Amino acid sequence: MFHTVLGLVCLALVSTPNAATVVCALSTSTAILVGMGKMRRPLADAERIAATIVTDLAPVCTRLQVAGSVRRRKEMVGDIEVVAIPRYEPAGLFGDRTTNALWTYLHASDAYRFLKGDNPDGRYYQLALSTHDDLQVDLFLAQPDNWGLTLLVRTGSAAFSTSILARWKRAQGIGREQPGSVDGRLVDRTGQVVPTPEEDTVFVLVGMRPVDPTRRRGPDEQ
Repeated sequence: MFHTVLGLVCLALVSTPNAATVVCALSTSTAILVGMGKMRRPLADAERIAATIVTDLAPVCTRLQVAGSVRRRKEMVGDIEVVAIPRYEPAGLFGDRTTNALWTYLHASDAYRFLKGDNPDGRYYQLALSTHDDLQVDLFLAQPDNWGLTLLVRTGSAAFSTSILARWKRAQGIGREQPGSVDGRLVDRTGQVVPTPEEDTVFVLVGMRPVDPTRRRGPDEQ
């Protein structure tokens, strides 16, 4: 049965306990999933947008990589998640301070608008794009010593990331009430920070071979 939603010809309307889910076909044969007010787009479209963001932000970052469902190559993508290490530039009259060049650029550009986390010292920026009002960009900030853990956690899936942190705690003998990570960094049972400069570092620390992002699922996920 066909329906019209927002001017699109829709192929199916499926009722769910929480909301209606609609699959709409555009004239370009691109499908967009609309459900619970959340727009989703095909992987190919999300990859193109993510690549544009990375190209645009690369000059103000020392390291930058797409994470989330795009990196896991999910068929349909909601938010675009990116992990970045900002570039810091000298500031102040005598150059005795530094400024976050990424944060400065985001404010100067008409392409981005802050929704949450507008703080040069923050670890998370939620952004809207002027070219895609329906798309949220989650920008997670890391430093060289925790790049690996940040990229792994923000690639997901959430269940996979949780299972890795649980495995770390078991390996370290960390009790249930004691955290295995603090401020985005692994800590051992004494509370000392354990650097994770690369994703592979995390896998070595938990005694696992690296898992391809497309295969990262929790124990109960299919």
